[in-house]
Amino acid sequence: MKYLLIVFSILILVGCRDNNMSQDLFKKSYKQQKNEKSLPEFSEHLDTLKNVYSNFKYHVAFDGPDNWKSDQGLSEHTIYRTYNPDSALTFAINIIELNIDKNSNKDMWQFYLENKKKLDNPFTTLIETQLNTTVEDYKTEKTYIKNNIALKRSLKYLVKEQDIEYYNTSLSRQIMIDKMIFTFGLDLPTVFYNQNKAYYDNLFLNISFLKNTELLNQLINKEK
Repeated sequence: MKYLLIVFSILILVGCRDNNMSQDLFKKSYKQQKNEKSLPEFSEHLDTLKNVYSNFKYHVAFDGPDNWKSDQGLSEHTIYRTYNPDSALTFAINIIELNIDKNSNKDMWQFYLENKKKLDNPFTTLIETQLNTTVEDYKTEKTYIKNNIALKRSLKYLVKEQDIEYYNTSLSRQIMIDKMIFTFGLDLPTVFYNQNKAYYDNLFLNISFLKNTELLNQLINKEK
């Protein structure tokens, strides 16, 4: 999962630079802002009993399985990771803030279709290089997350660890909202996924977008 999130970031960077955006494309990550103490005191919350994570800067939340462990992940732009260490199951939220002046009217699916050739081959090649494996059953399609158009990706690859070999499945949903790119990724052994596809696909239904009180106040004041 760590490598896949890095790949997502690299490909978005490449695609956006081809559209003549600035060199300094990404704003500081959430982790960097936390380290610099530039965030409000109450910018996120994790209910450790129910494994419900809420981020009030990005207005996003996820209700993870109660028995999974949670942390902030390893990647720079990962804000939340929940996982079952006994079964090699991991779900992560990765957010990149784009340093651009104007909102793009394009959604993630439009962006992907316009840059398909530039994104697909580098995407699979980077995974194969980083993980020393071969990507199989790579698929993309249009989907939705809470009425937001999303890019849906799925693939599998062979994992060899000591004397064990097994296939791993990676599923992701990616959306663009207000100059931010949200990547929600699920990584798990293929045998588990094939045994209960509906359950694991439905984990993406546990994503929520929180009320943006600042935007709501602006809209209310505008109507006065």
